[in-house]
Amino acid sequence: MSLAEKLYKIGECIDSNDFAQDLRQNIENIDDYNFIVLDLTVSLKCKNRLEWNISSDIKFLTKEKLFITKKIGGSGSGTIYLYPNVINKDIQKGLTQNIVSIENSVLKHTKQYKRVLSKSLQLLKSDKENILKELENIKVTPKTIFITLINGKTFYELFPEVLTNFAGNPIKRGKNIQLNGASFFTDDSAPIGYKPDINFFNTDNYNGAMKDKEVHEKIPLHELDGANINKGWLFCDKQGFLKKEYERLKLYIIPSSQNKQLTKKLVDKIKQSKGLAHFSDATSKSFVEEIKMISEWLVGNEQTNIVTFDFIFYEDK
Repeated sequence: MSLAEKLYKIGECIDSNDFAQDLRQNIENIDDYNFIVLDLTVSLKCKNRLEWNISSDIKFLTKEKLFITKKIGGSGSGTIYLYPNVINKDIQKGLTQNIVSIENSVLKHTKQYKRVLSKSLQLLKSDKENILKELENIKVTPKTIFITLINGKTFYELFPEVLTNFAGNPIKRGKNIQLNGASFFTDDSAPIGYKPDINFFNTDNYNGAMKDKEVHEKIPLHELDGANINKGWLFCDKQGFLKKEYERLKLYIIPSSQNKQLTKKLVDKIKQSKGLAHFSDATSKSFVEEIKMISEWLVGNEQTNIVTFDFIFYEDK
């Protein structure tokens, strides 16, 4: 079973409502963080007039108004979050990630205030260097949250539909959509060519000569296929699900099964255990012993022969 199919089977087991909440990055105590607030003021009399202001005032802010997510795509400075609320100790990256999140998430998942959003994005891009200059003397830490507002309101307050729209269909179109084709997973006929926004679906990560050939072009994916793969991957990343370091190597360990009921059991158990974080302390065990322990905990000795594990090595940027 391919990695794409394993992620698809995990995504199949995840309800869109649960997935929406799984995207949230929990902040236990908002007072433990410091904030850089970039407030865009849009004139109600003249929608073409926009201004920006920087502050650290968060008296108005609550956890309910601030929906911080794990990344939903991209990497490095181009990392995309659902809303422009980013935890980052690098000011330039934090600002850039706010901008790309508005462009590649908010604008794509809402139909509200398109003109205001486009003008706001244009302002942020054109004034980026001036904004960075004003921010250069601000002290940042690993607990700095960089947020963008419009007229004093968070993007989650203004555009709650971005969350529900993304959770219902976290997928984008590929370059060449075909009107009809058989799904790689189900053989059902529907438009194909949808692309999971996951870095390792691009073969140029491994071979520059294949830069224009992407995995999704070799695996015919319907819209639902791609959405399930994305949900599966984002679930793995959000849960930190066996996201580990072993002898200085960083990796994901992704368990899966051909049996749908067992896959659902894996997903539910991992959610209940908050990503199996308690296994990260088992440093005295060998790698193989640790995998066996995890396998036994997940499904029991009698079923470990029908669970497989994928190991994905990654660079944390």
